[in-house]
Amino acid sequence: MYFYKNEFVHKQDIHISPDDRGYYFGDGIYEVFRVYNGQIYEGAAHMQRLERTASEVRLPLPHTSDEILAILTKLIHHNNLIEGTVYLQITRGEAPRAHPFPTQAAPILLAYCSERMVSKPLHNLIFAG
Repeated sequence: MYFYKNEFVHKQDIHISPDDRGYYFGDGIYEVFRVYNGQIYEGAAHMQRLERTASEVRLPLPHTSDEILAILTKLIHHNNLIEGTVYLQITRGEAPRAHPFPTQAAPILLAYCSERMVSKPLHNLIFAG
């Protein structure tokens, strides 16, 4: 389950517009949250960094920090995530391609979970020689 454009949706139901500024300009920000025992680790610190980054690139957040953390918590529960990460990306939104920041675009938030990868013992790895 993903969170995209204010909805919890399945990955196959996400359709990113070619007019999304994140797609053609890389005009967006991201944050990766660690999850331990189904809980976001250091959520407040991550949100402070996200807010600072958004401010530096003059990107308005589509929700308050508390709302974003609530969304991510619901996403974790939807995915039954115990250990892993939540990836969050916010783009400036969809607008005709032009270098100046658009005045009418609405920021788009995308978030998804990934389970923690279990490390394999080194003796099972194959190295290129």
